[in-house]
Amino acid sequence: MGMEVKTEGLENQSMWNQMKEIVKFTAPATGLWICGPLKSLIDTAVIGQGSSIELAALGPATVVCDYLTYVFMFLSIATSNMVATSLAKQDKNEVQHQISVLLFIGLTCGLLMFLFTRFCGSWGTNW
Repeated sequence: MGMEVKTEGLENQSMWNQMKEIVKFTAPATGLWICGPLKSLIDTAVIGQGSSIELAALGPATVVCDYLTYVFMFLSIATSNMVATSLAKQDKNEVQHQISVLLFIGLTCGLLMFLFTRFCGSWGTNW
C-alpha cells in the first residue's frame, strides 16, 4: 500500500553496529533478570543490620515470594503471543483489548499474591 520496507538488516551492517543493536535489544531484558537477585541482596543487607532471627526468616520468605512470581510467568508469555497475533492481523482495537484484559488479569493476580502473603505469610515462615 504505502508502507516502505526497511531492507538493511543486521547482516549488511558493520560488526560494531551489529553489537550496538544487540546490546540495545538485550539490555532491558538483562535488567529484568538482574532485579530479582539485586532485590534479595538489598533485603539481606537491610535486614542483616537487625536481628539474626529476622535474617533467618528472610530466606524462606524470599523463596516463597519468588516462586509466587514464577507462577504468574504465564502472563508475559500469553501477552506476547496474543498481542503478536493481533499485530499480525493489523487490528489495533484487538491489540488494545488484549493488553487491557491481560493488565486486568495481572492486577488481579498481583492482588491475590498480596492477599496470600498478607494473610498466609506468617504460616510460611513457621516451618
